[in-house]
Amino acid sequence: WRRGGKVRTCWQGSGAGALVVVAGGRGRASASLAGKMAPLLQPGRTVVLTPGRTFGAYEFLSVLRANGCSAPVIIGETYSLPYAARLRPGNQVVVSHLKDWIPVATIPADAVHGLVDTLKPLFPGLIAQEHVLYTSLLNLGAMFHPAGTLLNAARIEQQGGGFPFYSEGMTPAVCRVIERMDAERVALAARFGIDVPTAVEVTARAYGVAGSSLHEVLRANAAYEVGQAPSTLSHRYVYEDTPTGLVPMVSLGELAEVPTPIMRAMVDLACAMTGTDFWRIGRDVRRLGLTHSDPAQLIDALRRGLVPSAAA
Repeated sequence: WRRGGKVRTCWQGSGAGALVVVAGGRGRASASLAGKMAPLLQPGRTVVLTPGRTFGAYEFLSVLRANGCSAPVIIGETYSLPYAARLRPGNQVVVSHLKDWIPVATIPADAVHGLVDTLKPLFPGLIAQEHVLYTSLLNLGAMFHPAGTLLNAARIEQQGGGFPFYSEGMTPAVCRVIERMDAERVALAARFGIDVPTAVEVTARAYGVAGSSLHEVLRANAAYEVGQAPSTLSHRYVYEDTPTGLVPMVSLGELAEVPTPIMRAMVDLACAMTGTDFWRIGRDVRRLGLTHSDPAQLIDALRRGLVPSAAA
């Protein structure tokens, strides 16, 4: 895909003057990153979270403003990583697939087409979306990762993972649970007038595979063959995707009066199995300042980037 380039651990030396910064870190790290970038971001700069998970771009902008960054900036988010990749011994990263379908949105919303034009040479699958609520509710990591890990907990704890996460861990029963959660996600999006594709449809589009069920498309996806199950439950599949995906979706469902019982059960299961209160540390939409019960008002706040400090 691409070779060469330099990897640095110092933000000031690597991206402070860049016009566009692509931040591919973990979802839970985005708030910390925003705090570090706040004094350095210059007007007109763009930061793209790949991915933002759910409400990642909005949280990022909120932290920037709370840390004194008043500069007009653009914050974008993709729905997922633009590629399938895994770390290998010897500090090597293997990119097994560059996704063919990568929805992206920005705050402010009207900046998305310029961003897509800029990044298309790197990520040709980028597709502009109207606002970040679309990308936030397209978060399939929240569907796949916690359920696939927690429902394989016995095997993970007994043998330390090491088995193919998707081809062996995603059994028909596990996939049925995920499809139930996915139906809740689709219903939640519909409450806000958004037609999001199902997990089956997204996987088929992003990876060019076919199948009528989640189990079928996951097994047909050659890019997933390299993905191994976590060696422990203390893994980002639980500790990232639960607080940055499931918690915000459940809290948005409460705000919009859309039931999400299977998602809620998965968060409760994650809390019980790990001893971590994900409800407390997660991206509850009300803690983010998104308290609009009216869909149009909430979408307007996301389009314009009306974070609490800026909207007051």
